[in-house]
Amino acid sequence: MSPSSTPRSRPVLLWVCKEDFIGIDAPKIIYASRTHSQLAQTVSELKNTAYKPKICVLGSREHLCIHPEVKVASNSSQAALCRQKVSKKACEFHKRVNDVKAEPKFENEIMDIEDIVKFGFQHQACPYYLTRENQQRADIIFLPYNYLIDANARKSQNIDLKNCIIIFDEAHNLESSCGEATSFEITPTDLANSIREAQICRDYALKPGYFGEYDENAFEILKALLVALEAEIDKLEIPSSTQELIKPGDFMYELLNRIKINSDTFEHLQRVMDTAVNMLATIESDEGKRPHKYALNHILSALKTVFRTDFFPHGDQAHTHTKYYKVHIKNEELAPNANVWAANRGKTVGRKISYWCFSPGLAMKDLVDQGVRSIILASGTLAPLDSFASEFHIDFELRLENPHIIDANQALIAVVPKGPSGHTFNSSYETRKTADYKSDLGNAIVNFSRIIPDGLLVFFPSYSVMADCIAAWKQPMGPSKSIWDRINHHKKAFIEPKNKQELGQTMDDFYKKVADANTTGAVFFAVCRGKVSEGVDFADSRGRAVVVTGIPYASSRDPKVILKKKFLDDVQASDRSVTTSISGNEWYKQQAIRAVNQAIGRVIRHRKDYGAILLCDERFASPAIISQLSGWVRPFVKVCNNFGEAQGQVTKFFKSIESVKESSLGEHNKKSSASNMNVGNHHALHTDGNLRPSTEQLIRNPSKRNENILIEHETTMSSSSEDASFRRSKKVSLLDTLNFSKVGEIQEESKQTLTLSFHKTTTGQNQTKGRNKTSSVSGLSKTSKVIGPVTDGQPADITASVEMSKNHAQKYKEQLKFLVGSDGYLHFQQLLRDYSSMASTINQLIDGLIQLFEEHQQLELLKGFEFFIPPKHRELFRGIVNELDMARQNTSEDSHLMPPTSKRKRDDGRDDGRDDGRAESPEPDANMQHASSASSDEERSQTQNVSASAIENRRRLKDCEVCNRTVKLPFASKCGHTCCLDCWKQYLDIRLECPLQCKNAGSIDSEESLNYVLNRYETDTG
Repeated sequence: MSPSSTPRSRPVLLWVCKEDFIGIDAPKIIYASRTHSQLAQTVSELKNTAYKPKICVLGSREHLCIHPEVKVASNSSQAALCRQKVSKKACEFHKRVNDVKAEPKFENEIMDIEDIVKFGFQHQACPYYLTRENQQRADIIFLPYNYLIDANARKSQNIDLKNCIIIFDEAHNLESSCGEATSFEITPTDLANSIREAQICRDYALKPGYFGEYDENAFEILKALLVALEAEIDKLEIPSSTQELIKPGDFMYELLNRIKINSDTFEHLQRVMDTAVNMLATIESDEGKRPHKYALNHILSALKTVFRTDFFPHGDQAHTHTKYYKVHIKNEELAPNANVWAANRGKTVGRKISYWCFSPGLAMKDLVDQGVRSIILASGTLAPLDSFASEFHIDFELRLENPHIIDANQALIAVVPKGPSGHTFNSSYETRKTADYKSDLGNAIVNFSRIIPDGLLVFFPSYSVMADCIAAWKQPMGPSKSIWDRINHHKKAFIEPKNKQELGQTMDDFYKKVADANTTGAVFFAVCRGKVSEGVDFADSRGRAVVVTGIPYASSRDPKVILKKKFLDDVQASDRSVTTSISGNEWYKQQAIRAVNQAIGRVIRHRKDYGAILLCDERFASPAIISQLSGWVRPFVKVCNNFGEAQGQVTKFFKSIESVKESSLGEHNKKSSASNMNVGNHHALHTDGNLRPSTEQLIRNPSKRNENILIEHETTMSSSSEDASFRRSKKVSLLDTLNFSKVGEIQEESKQTLTLSFHKTTTGQNQTKGRNKTSSVSGLSKTSKVIGPVTDGQPADITASVEMSKNHAQKYKEQLKFLVGSDGYLHFQQLLRDYSSMASTINQLIDGLIQLFEEHQQLELLKGFEFFIPPKHRELFRGIVNELDMARQNTSEDSHLMPPTSKRKRDDGRDDGRDDGRAESPEPDANMQHASSASSDEERSQTQNVSASAIENRRRLKDCEVCNRTVKLPFASKCGHTCCLDCWKQYLDIRLECPLQCKNAGSIDSEESLNYVLNRYETDTG
């Protein structure tokens, strides 16, 4: 299934809810996900539907307990402390459960964990036991994975799976979760602490007044068994060549049987260990200590895994399941704070023993054997499905792989094989530690942070790689800012913490920084397979782009990985008839790409979302890798040749998104506004509660924060009877607006949208021109000034502004005909037709207009045409007009540097902070020259030559080589590559070379000379 902001299995859940299951055999629906937060999200979505089933959310005491003493205990000791208080009737919250469970709100409302805890606090009743009271009558049970796939947990929770429909959300995690539920590791520290805990229980049983089920002898025997187990493990010979010992799965039973622990004796041993754990909780509670994690509890859990009852249904000792297991033993140092038992004091090294299951199908088979009705797996990253089914030993008869719900233009997916300096991006072990790799990766993120709006996510293959890179970026670079400082200049940086307790606050801080309109967003550095890569929502502005810095292959030296690969190779070799089985290497690659797909899925979370996915590793360009990416990603992957191309693609993508949003803004408001609006009435955008972050982006331009707060004005045009035929015609075009300029000639069904931006007006003179009334053409002369563009300032009288706008087309048409003649006007109409029919681009239209108006020596007409330029192109149009003005104003000054006529904006839309005043014209640098110039003696000739020169330069310099937009204030290096001045400046922060890294460019000869030019350009001359 494809990614979305809601869990992948929500459609499946709703379909199951809709089915008419009735009668005594009606199936119960069990919905499982990896984390409690994912479950809460699903319950929240269920609340928004028309279905109101009875539900139960099963959670751990960690999330549900409200007892002040129990809730602060560690996870493993909470259960023991809770049971101890309940058995002694010492929990007031548990006593109220029976009285509160009949409350109508509890019985009838859909409540997630947070709601249940709040309900429990209000009624002073235990939420943990309330949910269990609700379990039997529930139509749908929500629970974490381990409650299902761990047979011991399932038994303790009294979960009956017969005739149930099980839905696994985020099912790509199922393989690892099944492996964890059927595997364990016991460290020497675990054994040492469990021996000490058994000694504590023995000593407690010797105290006067103790009347427990077992006396001190039982705990003495328990201690002796643990000491014997440690001794048996220590006796094993580990080859010095490998520093590890690998045994088949049934060796675990052989080892335990040496100390008389087997399926016959385990039941009694389990009761003793359970009693010991409860005793430890009582001891610490009586002493006022905070209960901690008990090693005995961990040893007991491991033994339960070995002696699962389903492994011995009829006292079977064949251990056929052990073929899926391996035993691994190696030396390991004890933890520094380990409470080593007295007889072993001074010991620093012990043996770690691991019991690993390499077939997730073992746990899944156990579920099937419980008599379930159906099992549904849902995820955005299950593919390839054949190998997934093979791993679970289940034939999934029904399979569905959906495309994404978004359109192709809502996502940019690009492979970035090289950095700004041309160094190859490859995060393999051999190259990722080099200074060149780290530096170029950091500089790439600096550039992406500059042009990507709002939230940016950066994923690393591992915590160690992330730490190495960030440490390198923080190193000072002489007088220049460090890479880390430059990243933070554009976006505040946040780093994923290893401690999950710190993650919540870090995420809140990140969200707040992204939402802060006074900043340019934030960047979050995270790790594939980490806490942020799954279950954390980065919808809308929180995640406008994700950068994946490498392929997170597991360590090839990890013994568990080595054994898993060998296990799969052996399975494939033993049964060649099974075509769906995969080799160890195939599994190894798939695991890494699934982690990449999860990271990719953090952005573009719903139908109206959009974002960029940047894969910064040359290996992503391989067809074999691309073929394993999510199905919705594969068709749209673009492999860039260099960093400049990638940066240009990103810039174009977000510019195009802005244009689409601007053009669709009117449609959004028309649908949400009243059907008939009076002239001059205006309204603000309506917020869709289900898409709040996305709507925020419609209102606030992500690349121009604090600017262009758009308000739409819809005007219903009146009509006259003689123009009824035109009113019934198709939608008004740009040309129609000019040809039918009377108010009544515009069709009644259409609504003219005027986008009024809170900008400074171009000049006060233009405001005056815009208000002038012209009664006839006869009063005009060849030297008359044309009507200026409609003012961008907010008019005092909205109605007057609308009326002025309606008359503008007629006035402009009359002046145009008079000043360029009939032939010129026909040429003008043809230019408009070509653009309206998409036969020409906006650049070709503007170039054609410049040439037309220059031929008739009426270049001033170009300014008046701004009224008819679509909003998405007005910034481009104004830049061209300003460029022509600057060229004309400076022809007599023989200047090579043209300062802006108004406060400039950087390419990313933020204020550059430069003054409006013109700077002095410094001497041109030897290695850089301004791309436009003109000179002549006579004023009119000057204007004509400047215009021609500007047209020629615009044709030659249509796009900046870095940002791929129309070049602004172009500069060229020795090699001839031309870029915007701002793009030069951004790149020269990195190194003194051409941004295109071409071989002929060489380096800038004099940093001092270049800085002189740039500093003089930015000088405020008042």
